[in-house]
Amino acid sequence: MSHVARYAFAAAFCTGKRMIDFGCGSGYGSWSLTPFAKAVLGLDLSPEAIEYATVNFGPHSGGAELRYELHDLALDFPQRADIGLSFEVIEHLRPAAWEAFVCRVSKAVPELLISTPAGYGDGRKVWAPHEWELTPPEFERILKMFYGSVLFYSQIAVMPEPDDLEVTRFILEGSTTEGWPQDDDLRCVLAHCREPI
Repeated sequence: MSHVARYAFAAAFCTGKRMIDFGCGSGYGSWSLTPFAKAVLGLDLSPEAIEYATVNFGPHSGGAELRYELHDLALDFPQRADIGLSFEVIEHLRPAAWEAFVCRVSKAVPELLISTPAGYGDGRKVWAPHEWELTPPEFERILKMFYGSVLFYSQIAVMPEPDDLEVTRFILEGSTTEGWPQDDDLRCVLAHCREPI
């Protein structure tokens, strides 16, 4: 449910804009923003994910244009948009690929919402499929190489709900992650990036 909350949070940023969802997965998040965005493009490396998204999460009636495309996130993005989303993607890349990924994204979109789990940075992983879980300062360093304005939000667990659903909230922390505590309630770090360098 933390992942769903990130897309709900993004709606206000995407209103009236052309949007790319980098690493759209099953397509739910891209689809959920079609009532707000002007146009939505979901990109993913997985043919199975793109097929699932296309079949199960087509456009809303009266919503934005929505399409899904197969795209290797290790390649340049020929598409351009007003804003991009990349939720829970960067931690699936090898550390050597982080900077190149954010660089490519910064050339495709002047505004980016990007999130990653708050990691320990020492090789410990909360979820096995992740290549590496970045610490907030590692995340900050990479983003500020390619965007001149970066604001950070923490996504905090507020309380568990019945059936293991979880309520989270986003707290604007400011323009740095310096001094952030390692907190078990911190679900992810979300950044709002603007002004590509």
